[in-house]
Amino acid sequence: MQPKALLKLALSLLPFLGFAQPRTATYTANLHGKQIKLSLANGFSGASQIQVGGVTYYANSGHPDAGNHLMFQSRYVQNIEYFVLANIQNSYDKLPEVITGKYYRGRNSVTIKFKLNK
Repeated sequence: MQPKALLKLALSLLPFLGFAQPRTATYTANLHGKQIKLSLANGFSGASQIQVGGVTYYANSGHPDAGNHLMFQSRYVQNIEYFVLANIQNSYDKLPEVITGKYYRGRNSVTIKFKLNK
């Protein structure tokens, strides 16, 4: 293949390669002295995860509900423990500085504020 043709091909494909994978942003919060890490997938919020120690909580669905809430549950911990994050969107033009949500354990809940790591 001619070098000129190869260069044209590469330049024409370059814009599409930038959108191939969602970008992730990391947020942190504290809960009862433990650090919680939220990996927010910008572009597909269903790929987001929350980590508390060695336990990973996964998004319950591929997108937020009509109220822009997204639930996270662990595959290994009982269903009485879960997170619900508020004001979640599938994609952001500008990432929010703070994402709020609640951690539920049984009938008790605690409000959590995740702050964007820069």
